[in-house]
Amino acid sequence: MKNFKTYQLSVSLYKACTALRLPSHLKNQLLRASSSIPLNLADGGAGATTPSVPKDCAVAGCIGKEEEKVLSKIN
Repeated sequence: MKNFKTYQLSVSLYKACTALRLPSHLKNQLLRASSSIPLNLADGGAGATTPSVPKDCAVAGCIGKEEEKVLSKIN
């Protein structure tokens, strides 16, 4: 996973989300969504030649959209 740039970025995103001060219901949702991204990427990256890679990356992308919606509610 060390050379998997997208995974590394998703871990950085999760760490950044943990530092945000938000209402508890929004922070809870944001942390669940942001932790799912590296987990889904790791599932797909573990067997980089398996057919699940596109699905796992697509799931991570959809979760990223969910984070975007949560963050839009705080501005």
